[in-house]
Amino acid sequence: MSNIYLYRLNRLKAFLTFLHKNGIIDINRIDDDSDDGFINRLKIQKCTYLARFYGLDLGYEYDMYIYGPYSVKLAEDYYSIIRDFKENNNSSGNNNNNGILEFKSNKFLTDIKSRTPEWLEVATTILDLYGIYGKNREKLIKHVSSIKTYETDYINNVYEDLKEIGLIAD
Repeated sequence: MSNIYLYRLNRLKAFLTFLHKNGIIDINRIDDDSDDGFINRLKIQKCTYLARFYGLDLGYEYDMYIYGPYSVKLAEDYYSIIRDFKENNNSSGNNNNNGILEFKSNKFLTDIKSRTPEWLEVATTILDLYGIYGKNREKLIKHVSSIKTYETDYINNVYEDLKEIGLIAD
């Protein structure tokens, strides 16, 4: 493994620990074949995507998928980390390597911690498509509405939330 890959993996491990310690995910349930496992994996995908807007870019590339932006490589890496935890009987609470994470963590927690998985899905989809549609809100909302099962009003509300927290400008 290259040093760059190990560095990214260590930063992801620190980020997963950060998310776990702050009650956003349950690191011990990530690989569960259940709704809880799925929600934890979805939150990892979306929070890692959103962390870029707070100064933590772990270098993953995303493609649009059923639940919004998705990174295959990120999934491979967090499964690898979870296997390591389980094989070595590590407790997620004993990892104190958050020091390698330099980003606006307090703002991230304020803005993101209490959000639902649905909000995270719609927000990351809006942000991903915002690069295409820019300030053409009407076309952006219409496109998101066409690929998501959520009501247009809900998508508009998430858009407004993103404006309010400063992730997009109108």
